[in-house]
Amino acid sequence: MLKIAFLTPSRSERCGIWTYTNYMYDAMKPLLNGEFDIKLFMDFEEFKKTKFKYDLVHIQDEYGIVPNEILVSMNEKNIPYVITMHTVWDRQKDHHDLLEEKECKLIILHSEDQKTVLLRSHPNLLNKIKIIPHGSFLAEVDNFKPSKDRLKIGAFGFSGFPKRFIETLRALKGTNLDFCYKVLSAYQDTNNDSIRYGQLLSELVKKERQEAMNENRKTNFQLDNRFLTEEVVIQKLKTCDILVSSIPQIIAPSVSGSSRFLMRAARPVIVTDIYHYSDVPADTFVKIHPTLPPKQYEWAVKKIMNDYDGYIDRIKKYTEKTSWEVTANKHFKIYKNIYEKTTNR
Repeated sequence: MLKIAFLTPSRSERCGIWTYTNYMYDAMKPLLNGEFDIKLFMDFEEFKKTKFKYDLVHIQDEYGIVPNEILVSMNEKNIPYVITMHTVWDRQKDHHDLLEEKECKLIILHSEDQKTVLLRSHPNLLNKIKIIPHGSFLAEVDNFKPSKDRLKIGAFGFSGFPKRFIETLRALKGTNLDFCYKVLSAYQDTNNDSIRYGQLLSELVKKERQEAMNENRKTNFQLDNRFLTEEVVIQKLKTCDILVSSIPQIIAPSVSGSSRFLMRAARPVIVTDIYHYSDVPADTFVKIHPTLPPKQYEWAVKKIMNDYDGYIDRIKKYTEKTSWEVTANKHFKIYKNIYEKTTNR
């Protein structure tokens, strides 16, 4: 039996990398068939207590949660491992140098952009790289028809300044659209920036309500800042006509996990044209400039409304192509291949 350890040294079960690992694990359960045994580890110290008694370790890598010590330990103990890099930043040379050691059997990336950045400084890693798209939830397609009058625009994600919910509202208010912007954004009570941004969102709700009352109109902004179950998040996103994600240009290529929730709701999606969404085809998401020009929002809405069902159909096909089940199967083939090579079977 092949014993595999999933190592994701996350600080929180609400961390996107930890939830990614769990989605992958759940998709793999039906494939085990007594041939494989997989155990999840969030804590590196707990993993070390097992005396590294695993045939293969799969590390979910993120610079803030995976110190070089983990990779050094793998190399010193001669433990073969696969690593999935969720972010690739060319300033992390020391971290990447360790991936050139023989115990690193494969580097899984989610996009071509990540590959390009990693190879700029480490061309020797080319033969170790394999691109496997971030897993997706199947789009839950229904018979929904968009509103004919007031547009309902939804957004989802942890409270935080990079999510730019406030800037998005400002940009939408600069358009000629009749809209209501609905945000689902709980804040992490251990993160000061998240708490502060959550406070700003709550203040904005009050300000919007007052302005709407003074101007004798409906409010343009609604906020739900509770931690909700995934099922409730999808239900709420499904009440919207269009979904948006307006993250700014980032310093390193990564992929959006929250965009998978947006696609699961089976509504057309508008995103900023940055690395974060480069893995999703341009005809599946409508991409606008990161500075959020109001005219581009109007253009994006018009583009969607002219092909509403087409965007939903392409989202459906993309989620089928990149489903967690498809992703799990690709990983299993990798594990078996590495195991057979390392044991000379």
